Amino acid sequence: MPRFSAISFGALCALLAPLSAVAAQRCDWNSTAGDADRAAVTVSADSLQQAIAAHYDDADQEDGATLARTLLQRAQSPQLPGKLEGRWKVRSIQVDQRFAYAYPYFKAEIARDPCGYRLSKTSGSQRRSGTLYPLAKDSREFAFLGASTVNDDPQGHYAPGNVSDGTNGNSVGRLVALGPDELLLILDGNAKGFELYQLIR
Repeated sequence: MPRFSAISFGALCALLAPLSAVAAQRCDWNSTAGDADRAAVTVSADSLQQAIAAHYDDADQEDGATLARTLLQRAQSPQLPGKLEGRWKVRSIQVDQRFAYAYPYFKAEIARDPCGYRLSKTSGSQRRSGTLYPLAKDSREFAFLGASTVNDDPQGHYAPGNVSDGTNGNSVGRLVALGPDELLLILDGNAKGFELYQLIR
């Protein structure tokens, strides 16, 4: 029987330890995100209500604003998420002080990822993809770090400093389960506006 070398084993452990630390850091969204992006991930759903104007110019925008208010209210009581992996239908609700609109449903998919999950909106002209990390230990919510793209451009990836121009660039947020088959992704939220992804089975 070959003799096992304690020295060799110790050397191997010493070699692997830094790699484990790097992997752990890579899966820590808080250390990956920039300061402004951390604020956008953790912004409260209640505070975003302030970005919704009291009135909009037409019935469609009023409907979009009403839907946004309702979803943000529900997000204040996160539910235990069901199975995340698989195909979803997703619609975007975009809101600021002058505009509020709920778009039709498009296709999306959530798959397992070494750090959690990978979410991709795969149809429609405005696309988004990124990683869903556990927001904190034992949390029901997930931090989203990703990027927005258009049409059939290659999927983007989050990179600190890659500021969005409104079409391409970083996009961050927080995923909340509203029920076993309904999710809400609160995106790029601040006092001026935000976007919501409502995902249903």
